[in-house]
Amino acid sequence: MTLISIITISYNNKISLTNTVKNVMNQISKNYEHIIIDGNSTDGTKKFLKTLSQITWISEPDKGIYDAMNKGIQLAQGDWIIFMNAGDIFHSNTVLKEFENSNFNSDVIYGNCLIKYDNGFERISNPNSLNELWKGMSFSHQTVFIKTALLKENLFDLTYKYCADFNQIYGFYLSGKSFQYWNFLIAAIEAGGVSDSKRYLSTNEVYKINKKLKPKFKIHFYFITKIIWSFVIVKIKAILPKKMVKKLTQIKY
Repeated sequence: MTLISIITISYNNKISLTNTVKNVMNQISKNYEHIIIDGNSTDGTKKFLKTLSQITWISEPDKGIYDAMNKGIQLAQGDWIIFMNAGDIFHSNTVLKEFENSNFNSDVIYGNCLIKYDNGFERISNPNSLNELWKGMSFSHQTVFIKTALLKENLFDLTYKYCADFNQIYGFYLSGKSFQYWNFLIAAIEAGGVSDSKRYLSTNEVYKINKKLKPKFKIHFYFITKIIWSFVIVKIKAILPKKMVKKLTQIKY
């Protein structure tokens, strides 16, 4: 029997956390453990957590999202780990059951996700080619199942503030770990994540990770244009009406 560890991190996000918990509970398969790592929230999250049974949780200060994720990894007892953070949900109640029935043997399984925008717009995000992984995450972190043993041996590097997940995944790829694409809609997430004002910082981290993992790697024109584009987007959003900004956020870049 395959046991899946679902790790959820949260901080002062009780409403979104509640939605994620309810979604996980609705999974047809019950061969999972749900681990919630809360960053010592003050919005009533701890009171909510105390009402939950059969869920492992801790609420204490941490050093950021990747530190919280590491805590979850260390607590995990399943065969596989997937991160479903506060506000993220499985696209359907059959995801875990379908995963079990597929009997995957690779180290990393990744799939598709639905991205929702606050103006009602939705789009399906399919993974990019692994050959393009050097540019950054080729798939959403909420659509990735990774063998627990592998993660326990390779915790997130807290040196990176924005791209520790990329550092980890790209490291797996370069070291020859097996990846398998699962053509299945795994998660539904809210658009957001790293703000546009910090995209150039995350791009810089991706470049530094490339340099670290591939010493002969030289700065690529891709990184230069992406940094410039991120800067332009920030400036444009500062002067455009909100309706136009919402349309702009639908652009995948």
